[in-house]
Amino acid sequence: MEGAPNKKEVITHLDESAKRDFDAMFELYKLTWSQFNERRSYEVKITLTFWTALAACIAGSLQLSSVPEIPGGKWILLVLAFGAVWLHKIWCKGIGRAQRAERLIAFFWEKEIQKLLKRPFDQTTQIFLDSLKPSMGLLRNWTYKLQLSVTAFLAVTLVLTNWSRFEDKREAQQRMLEIQRLSLEVKKLEREIVDVSTNKEISESKTAPVSSSIDKDLIDSHTGESTSLIEKNKESFIPSVQSQGKRDVGE
Repeated sequence: MEGAPNKKEVITHLDESAKRDFDAMFELYKLTWSQFNERRSYEVKITLTFWTALAACIAGSLQLSSVPEIPGGKWILLVLAFGAVWLHKIWCKGIGRAQRAERLIAFFWEKEIQKLLKRPFDQTTQIFLDSLKPSMGLLRNWTYKLQLSVTAFLAVTLVLTNWSRFEDKREAQQRMLEIQRLSLEVKKLEREIVDVSTNKEISESKTAPVSSSIDKDLIDSHTGESTSLIEKNKESFIPSVQSQGKRDVGE
């Protein structure tokens, strides 16, 4: 934090009127910087609180197993993230203006004290300080750029970690229809597999008895043919034996 120079370190000889003027201007100079430093401490506390809230939102969203289905949830998430960055920008702009005003007041009393003491800065230091003044305050100061960068990073992280968890109602319906279509295709394939296996079993069960019946028919046909031949031979063999016996007896 910035502060005022020590009054005791000012070595000069002044008359009573000049001393009173010096004391008054020095007190105003210190008061200006004390107000600046006090406002800066509040600025740091509020900024840290803001960052903590964003980090808590990110951590809390990651702890949720599912996000409630909200119409336009993605757009609401974007608006909230953008609103957080915009709100912090407004805060930085307001606090930056107030701090810039305090700086300008402090610089004014600094110059008046230098005039009274007749101890101005050297030319090199004065040129360098004058070049820094335009970047002090508002959003041109590096501290506010850093604050906004951290806030933007946290906001983008919040969006990226939860973007895929929010689904549009139309997207959810399309996803559900796709799941149902895939489920029907799987069931159809299962039925086809069952039908193929069933037909295979049926064809195998039909093929085995047919082959056995064919073999049985062949055996029966061969047996029948053999039996008929035997009967025929028997019929022709018995009369011939009988006639041969009669001839033997007659002789």
